[in-house]
Amino acid sequence: LEAAEIHGFREFGIPAGCRPLHLAAFGAPDSHHVSALLLEARAHAGARVLGRHMSASAAYVAASYGSIEAARWWIEHHPFMLQERNPFGGTSSFTTAALLRCSASDMLAELLHLRACPRTGSGQHARRDAALLNVCLKEDSDPAAVVLLLEARCSPDVAVA
Repeated sequence: LEAAEIHGFREFGIPAGCRPLHLAAFGAPDSHHVSALLLEARAHAGARVLGRHMSASAAYVAASYGSIEAARWWIEHHPFMLQERNPFGGTSSFTTAALLRCSASDMLAELLHLRACPRTGSGQHARRDAALLNVCLKEDSDPAAVVLLLEARCSPDVAVA
């Protein structure tokens, strides 16, 4: 017998393999309280979503998709996770936040404050400055994020690799 493939709840945007920590990281500004309770109950902080297009910890999920407060809490408690890469494409939470957030400047500013590297690359399309490419690529204009990344010394002449 073949094992059934699990796809998650696509209609809600929940990838397969999410655990309670990941779901809390997607959540509201005070969701870090839920994360703390789960960690006290011995949830594995480094556990990864193992979906089709994503393999990421709860910290990556919080920085990429969650609230600023949740991202701050995760990175303050697990700073090594700021350097985490999604093996599907080699993206960091910083470059993913630049692409997927409607108004990315607030989260990018917080991640820079927490010592994210603004010039990080992506395995998908750039060796460096992938966040600037992502901000310029997305459908909704985000001039504040462009200004922030240029001030962080991203190159306005970076080319897609």
